[in-house]
Amino acid sequence: GRADIRYALPKETNVRLSVFDIAGREVARLVNGVMPAGQHSLSWSPTRTSASGIYLYRLQTPGRTLQGRFVVIQ
Repeated sequence: GRADIRYALPKETNVRLSVFDIAGREVARLVNGVMPAGQHSLSWSPTRTSASGIYLYRLQTPGRTLQGRFVVIQ
């Protein structure tokens, strides 16, 4: 299984997008740097060390943090 993550930025800004397991350990850092304004999309699949289950994501920009969760079924 994989997760498709989409987000939009109103202006160019620094972005950090991370995925965490249910215990709060960071399992992937998908974006860490300046991203242009507009729509963005990426996919993430668990590695062998991270299996099916519930994952959390955190999208951070200066002054704003969005969090959510998703389920990956292998």
